[in-house]
Amino acid sequence: MNVQRIIRQPGIGVRVMCSLCALALIWLISGVIFCVAVKGPGTLIIWIIYGTIFFITGWILIGLPLIAMGDRVRRLPALWLAVVTGLCGSFIIELPTLLIYLASLSCRRRLYGNFTI
Repeated sequence: MNVQRIIRQPGIGVRVMCSLCALALIWLISGVIFCVAVKGPGTLIIWIIYGTIFFITGWILIGLPLIAMGDRVRRLPALWLAVVTGLCGSFIIELPTLLIYLASLSCRRRLYGNFTI
């Protein structure tokens, strides 16, 4: 007897909600670790401002394309997926420096990281 099971794939709304729940959980865990490791005045405010910005940027650059790809993500080679998401992560880390550099292109003295060019 041939019995085929039809498994419905979750819709885009379900994938987005699962992704946002995972993002919120990881943001909360990272925030607790950050506040325990960096003790000082304003640590919680710093995490809420900068941590949220980095997490949202990472979700937009990495999470949304993965959600849009759906089940095709499983067919990608694992090494390729790791390299691409790692490059996006390094881009997110360097994003503030890049934004400062682009904002100071019209200035006489260009600011780049801790150096003045």
